Amino acid sequence: MIESDLALLIAQNVLSMDFFGMSSAALGRYALLFIMFTMGLSLQRSDFSQLMIQPLPVSIGLIGQLVFLPMVTFLLVFLFSPTTSVALGAIILSCCPGAASSNYFAYLARGDIALSVVLTAISGIVVVFTTPILINLGLNWFAEEGQDISLPILQTMYEIFLLLVVPVIAGMVLRKVLGTKYALMLRALTSKIAFAGLLLIVILGFVAVIDYLPQLMMTFGLMALAVNIINMSAGFGLAKILSVGEKQTRSTTVEIGIQNFLLAMLISLNILKIPEFSVFAITYLFISYISGFSFIAYCRLFKDRRASEPQAI
Repeated sequence: MIESDLALLIAQNVLSMDFFGMSSAALGRYALLFIMFTMGLSLQRSDFSQLMIQPLPVSIGLIGQLVFLPMVTFLLVFLFSPTTSVALGAIILSCCPGAASSNYFAYLARGDIALSVVLTAISGIVVVFTTPILINLGLNWFAEEGQDISLPILQTMYEIFLLLVVPVIAGMVLRKVLGTKYALMLRALTSKIAFAGLLLIVILGFVAVIDYLPQLMMTFGLMALAVNIINMSAGFGLAKILSVGEKQTRSTTVEIGIQNFLLAMLISLNILKIPEFSVFAITYLFISYISGFSFIAYCRLFKDRRASEPQAI
């Protein structure tokens, strides 16, 4: 089975999945809105003082997400010339940083939660402008000859603004209205619902591709693994070289490695309307969760355990 046929077949399987009558695309959209709203409940204006308090780790995280990640992906696509579905799917995903689930991974890794949340929030604002431009650049460079594919810039900015910025602002406004105490109580509930929704999407995605999992990993997995490992390693290594602190290093590593696969899927399905391009995001989801949990295990079982052991005199 050629790669384009495989991508189309998997994408059709994903689109055909539903949950109590709700399509997978609609479920992804509502889940993303709810996740970003929950993150807004965690934020207040003073949190953005992290930019002043910790400019170095914030800068590392943002440069890794907004510059290094798309740059590495463009370079890998140029060097290895994968199929169109792999190449353009990878570029779309690399232009969608800042997954809210990265905050949960940072928590499990015992990283700096405040830094992780602020990085996700800031990147969510910046990608309103950068994502449509970078994706169009990739579409122009790497689309097959004769393919005329492009994102409508203003429409895409508007869609991303609605998906990422508006729900965060709504959460912050509600926190201001309710007060921090009640907002955090509400967040404790909504964060559980958001995590359950995200887990449901992961399970539905896995069920949709399970029959084609070996082919999926052979076709899309190598590029997904390369993008993930190179960027996580670069974020970790740079943070270590610049000595930003253990907790901050863990958060920046996770933030660079866990991408907004929901946004990438919605751009492919709802704006470009080319389902095949969403398959890379699905593959990257599985790869990044494996690497993310491996990094958590490294932090907790190796680094933390060694740090707690009594030192020999």
